[in-house]
Amino acid sequence: MSDEYRDFLKSYLRGWIRWMPVQYLHPTGWQMWTAGDGEILVMDEELVEPRDEELRFDGPVAFLIGPGTFSSAKSLAAAVKDYELALLVGEETGGQANGFGEAYPFRLPHTQLAGQVSSARFVRPNGDASTLGGVQPDVVVHPVPGASGDVVLEVAIATLLPPGAP
Repeated sequence: MSDEYRDFLKSYLRGWIRWMPVQYLHPTGWQMWTAGDGEILVMDEELVEPRDEELRFDGPVAFLIGPGTFSSAKSLAAAVKDYELALLVGEETGGQANGFGEAYPFRLPHTQLAGQVSSARFVRPNGDASTLGGVQPDVVVHPVPGASGDVVLEVAIATLLPPGAP
């Protein structure tokens, strides 16, 4: 944390409310605004069990992943994998299982060249910060460029549905 980063975060608020100390009203804001300059914050999230819902779908589910799966989609794939929520079919995600984000823009003082740096590190839901590479599928399928149809979807359906199902 730094005063510059706190000013950047506060810039997201509308002008008429920036002068109010609203950041102290939320636990995350309190943590960020009371941290010392140069302090690295670690924000652990509690696992929340979803409540039981009568209309919740309880059939087979698959997520199709591949090199184009990155950013928030990669984070979702990691949660699906770590908590065994559904079948992952396709290829390794393009984004790292442990990634960086929350870009902080800045200008170099002498040249005024613009740059950005990540201000957050996201560790996959299972807490393994040492994982290298992307999220691995449960069923690996390598589509052939130019081939007709969607082989990844076809494999997902064939894997989830019993033989002879419509």
